[in-house]
Amino acid sequence: MASQDKELLAFNRGVISSRGLARIDLKRMAMSAETQRNWMPRVLGSMMLRPGLEFIDRTNGDATGPARQIPFTFGVDDTAQLELSDGNLRVRIDDVLISRPTVTTAVTNGGFGASLADWNDEDESGATSSHHASGYMSLVGTGTNAAIRNQEVTTVETDVEHALIINQHTGRVRIRVGSTEHDDDYISETLLDVGYHSLAFTPTGNFWIELANVEAHKVWVDSINVEAAGTMDLLTPWAEDDLPNLRWDQSGDVIYVACKREAAGVANAVKLMKIERRGTGRSWSVVRYLPDDGPFRVQNTGPITLTPSALSGDIGIEASKAIFKSTHSTFNSLWRIASQGQTVTTDVTDGSETFTGEIRVVGSETSRIFGIIIEGTWTGTVTLQFAFTEDGPWNDVTTWTANTSESYDDQQAGQIIYYRIGCKTGEWSSGTITVTLTYTGGSIQGVARCNTVTDSKNITASVLKDFGAVTASKDWWEGEWSGLRGFPTAPAIHEGRLWWAGNDKIFGSASDGYETFDDNIEGDGGPISRSIGSGPIRVIHWLMSMGRLLFGTSDNSANIMATKFDGNNPLGARSNSFDEPLTPTNFNIKTISSKGIFVDRTEQRLYELTYNIDEQDYKSLDLSIFAPDFNTVGITQIAVQMKPDVRVHCVRSDGTVGVLIFDRLENVICWVDVDSSGAGGLIEDVSVLPGTVEDQVYYIVKRTINSGTQRHLCKWALESEAIGGDLNKMADSFVVYDDTPTTAPFVTELLHLRDETVEVWADGADIGEHTVSATGGLTLAVAASKVVAGLGYTAQFKSAKMAEQEGIGLLEHKKINRLGFIAENLHHQGLQYGPDFTNLNDLPAVEDGDVVAADTIHASYHEDNFAFGGDWDSDSRICLQAAAPRPCTILAAIAQFESVENIGRSQK
Repeated sequence: MASQDKELLAFNRGVISSRGLARIDLKRMAMSAETQRNWMPRVLGSMMLRPGLEFIDRTNGDATGPARQIPFTFGVDDTAQLELSDGNLRVRIDDVLISRPTVTTAVTNGGFGASLADWNDEDESGATSSHHASGYMSLVGTGTNAAIRNQEVTTVETDVEHALIINQHTGRVRIRVGSTEHDDDYISETLLDVGYHSLAFTPTGNFWIELANVEAHKVWVDSINVEAAGTMDLLTPWAEDDLPNLRWDQSGDVIYVACKREAAGVANAVKLMKIERRGTGRSWSVVRYLPDDGPFRVQNTGPITLTPSALSGDIGIEASKAIFKSTHSTFNSLWRIASQGQTVTTDVTDGSETFTGEIRVVGSETSRIFGIIIEGTWTGTVTLQFAFTEDGPWNDVTTWTANTSESYDDQQAGQIIYYRIGCKTGEWSSGTITVTLTYTGGSIQGVARCNTVTDSKNITASVLKDFGAVTASKDWWEGEWSGLRGFPTAPAIHEGRLWWAGNDKIFGSASDGYETFDDNIEGDGGPISRSIGSGPIRVIHWLMSMGRLLFGTSDNSANIMATKFDGNNPLGARSNSFDEPLTPTNFNIKTISSKGIFVDRTEQRLYELTYNIDEQDYKSLDLSIFAPDFNTVGITQIAVQMKPDVRVHCVRSDGTVGVLIFDRLENVICWVDVDSSGAGGLIEDVSVLPGTVEDQVYYIVKRTINSGTQRHLCKWALESEAIGGDLNKMADSFVVYDDTPTTAPFVTELLHLRDETVEVWADGADIGEHTVSATGGLTLAVAASKVVAGLGYTAQFKSAKMAEQEGIGLLEHKKINRLGFIAENLHHQGLQYGPDFTNLNDLPAVEDGDVVAADTIHASYHEDNFAFGGDWDSDSRICLQAAAPRPCTILAAIAQFESVENIGRSQK
C-alpha cells in the first residue's frame, strides 16, 4: 500500500465535460472540476467565494416583464446604464435613476389641442406655421427662411431643474430655450429628430421656448410640456420580445440600435433607432435613424415612370403603374427621381441671401443655352452667379432689376460650370421675387420621403432634396429600408463609417458621415453598399470591428466572414504597409483589439476570433472545447468583463450564468457556474461598465418575493469588498447600512426582500440569519453601525477524478487521508471539505493548540494538513464548500491519499 500527495496548485482550469473526466494524461484535466459553482477563479490560479450582488433597484415593470441593459460608455469616468423594458427607456448615472423634481411650471397649450393659442407667430417671410387638425404644430419653411413659434413660460420654481418632454412626430424641428426671447443659454440650439426627447435645464427665471423649421417641407411637433415629477421614462419601439434581439454600437454620445423581428412578408420589420445623450448627461432622446440621402436599391430598369407634382415642399408622386404598398409609408420609404433636364426655382422674400439650387451646364454651342425667368411684384437686384464646383466659390455674372424671361449662352464650350440665381444679402427691397433657371440638358436627382400611400399609384411625400422637373421619369430609385423592404439587424462603427448589415446586404456610410449614404459622392470617401451572397444569411447576428469588419450569420459554414475588397479597396484609405505615409486617402482608424468573442448558431458554444499571422486572416477558435456541453441549455446574452481578469459572462436560458475566465497567454480557459438561486433567483441579463481596478458587472435577477415576481438590478461587489472586515459584501440583493450604531439598521430598505430570510454581516461578524419584516425592516439583537444584509448563496467545488498518470490508477481503490490548504482572507469557519457534499467537515476549531476566536478572518492561512475522513473508493473526490457571508479564498490544496497497490510515488 502506498501513500501519495496530490497538489491542487491551480483552481483556474474550471469545469470539464463528464466525457473528459478520465483524461488524467492531460495536466489541465487533472486539475479541472466536475462542479465549480459560485467560486470565482483568477488567472493566477486562486479561487474565492464570489462577491455578492448589491441591490440597486427594481426594473421598470418588473412584475410583468423582463428588462435589458445597454451600457453607455463615453469614458472610464463618464458612463451610464440604460434600462430597456417593454416600450420604455430609463437611464441610471452612478446607479441612480435620472428623475425630475416636482415643479408646477407649465407650458401653456403644449399639446396644441385646437389651435396654436399662446404660441407667438414669429414666421420669417414666406414661411408658415399653423395648427394641424390632428393636434400638431405644423412648421413649413422656405429653404432659407424659417417658420417659428415661441412662448415665454412663467417659471414658478427658479433654480430647480426642469425638463421638457417633447414628442417630435414628423421631420426635424429646431429648438432653443433661453432666458430671453431668441436666446439659447438654457438649451443650445439643436435639431430634434422624430422620436421622444427629455431635455433638462435649470432656469433662474422665466424662459422662452422657440420651435422652428427652415426646410420647405412640413415639420410636425406633437407636444412639448414640462416633464412630470418622477423617473425620466422615454418611449421606445421595442416590445418585450424584441429585447433579446437588440444589437448596438456607440459613437460619442450616440448609440445606434438595430433589432431583429420577423413579420409576415418582411425580412426584418423593426426600424433603426438612435439613443442620444445631450448636454450634461441628464438630457436623453430616443429617435429614429433617418438618413436623407440613401441608401437606395438598384435603379429602375422597367417602363414604370414616377412624376413629382412639384419641385419642393410637400408634394405628391404619381406612378404610371401600381407599385406602391401600404408599408412604404409605415416607416417612410425614400424615393429618388432623376429629372430629364434641370429646373431650379425659389422665392426671394426678404433681405437675407437667397439663391436657387444650382444647374450643371456642359457641352458646347447651343447645348449650353439655359433659360432665366424672373417674375413677381418687387424691387431689388437679382444676380446670376457661376462656379466651377457645386459648392462654390460663386462669382457674379450679371444682374437684373426687373422681370424677364430670356435665354443665356455662356459660350464656355467643353467646360463644366454651375449656375444659380437669386439675391445677395441686402439686395432685396420689397415684394416677392420668383427666380427660375431651366436647362434642357443634364439631370437633377431629387429625393423625397413618403408620408402616406394614397393608393397603389400615388403617395404624398416631403421633398428632402429638390427635384429637377415635374415631368415623368423612368430614372428612379427606391430606398433600401422601409416597412416593405425591412431593415438591417446589426450595426458597427468601423474605420470612420457606420455600418449596417442584414437582409443579405451590408451598408457603410460615407466616411466620417454616419448619416450620409449619397452614392454620388466620388472617391474613397463615398458610401458602400454590397450584397453578401447566397444562403441562409438574411439575418446578420453581429458585426464586429477588428482589423477587418467581421460579421456572423446563421450559416454553419460561414459563422464568421471577413469583408475583403481588393483593387481600389472601397473600404476607404487603407495603408498596405506600416511604413506608408498618411495621406488624405490613406488614413483610417483601426481598433486596437485583436480578438473578439461570439456565440455560435447553436447558442451553446463560445468562440474567439484571433488573427492568424501565417494565414493573414481571422480564425475562430472554440472556447468550449473542454466543456462542450457546459452551456447546453442555451446562451441568451453575453457581456465581457476586462478587469481584474477577462471574464465572459454568459447568461443561460435556465437563469444561471456560465462565466469563462480567459487568458490566451497563460492558456487559461476556465468555465465556472454562477447562480443567485435565493428566493428562486433567475439571472436574465448582464451588462458591464468599465472601472478603474475592477469593471462594474450588473445582473438582472428575477425573484419570487412574497409570492410575487420582482426583477432586481444588482451589481457585483468588488473583490476587495468581499474579504471580511466591518463591511463584507457577500450576499445577494444585499443592501448596506453605514451610520451610527442601531438595532434597526433597515426600516424599509429591504422591502424588495420582505418576509425573506437573509444573511447578516454586522461590524465584522456573521451574525446569522434574520427575517425581513413585511415593511422591509430588520431588527438586530445588538446595535451595529456597519451592516450588510441579503440572500445567502453557496459555492461548491468537486474535483475531477483523483489519479495520476504514473501513480495511482483511475480504477484503483483509493482513500484520501488528509487535506491541507493554503488560503487567504479565510473565515475560520468559511470552508467545508469532504468526499461529497453530504459529508462535509468544518475547518479545525483549534489551531496551534489554541481555540480560534469567533469570526476570525485569516489574512494568511498556511497550516498542516488535517484528517479528511474519506472512505476507500475507486472514484475518490475532493469536495469543497463555502457559503456567504463568510469570505474564503483558496490558493492551493494538498491531498494525501493512498491506494491498495504498492506503486504510489510522490509528485511535486
